[in-house]
Amino acid sequence: MFFSIYFVNILMNEIKTYLKLINKFEGTFLKQKNSSIHTSINFFRKTNVGIEIYYIIMKNYYQKNEINFESLRALIVGSSRMTIKNIIDEAIILGFVKKNQNQNDKRKYNLSPSNKMIDEFESYVNDLKIILNTYS
Repeated sequence: MFFSIYFVNILMNEIKTYLKLINKFEGTFLKQKNSSIHTSINFFRKTNVGIEIYYIIMKNYYQKNEINFESLRALIVGSSRMTIKNIIDEAIILGFVKKNQNQNDKRKYNLSPSNKMIDEFESYVNDLKIILNTYS
């Protein structure tokens, strides 16, 4: 009897955690209207290419790698140069991505996340950590 109550409690906690994660994903990746907190995530999640650009830029930032438009474009298969350029240009205008001249090759510009984009990403990840830590 004790074991069954114990396992029911574990199962209920697990279900609550899953529901919290689903709510978090709905609020950002599934385009719900109340998801204005993480605006850079909302901007990039509009398309699969946008999501790919977002994660490539963030990954290179945390790995301390420089990435420019051409190297970014080479990593994204199946999307046109113009589509990628339009997303990057709009992200720059909105203040999510910074464009800095490459020190070694003045013809190239490195892309990096803005402080706003970094803060929003880290806030989102921390929210997910909190949800996951309540389960473990």
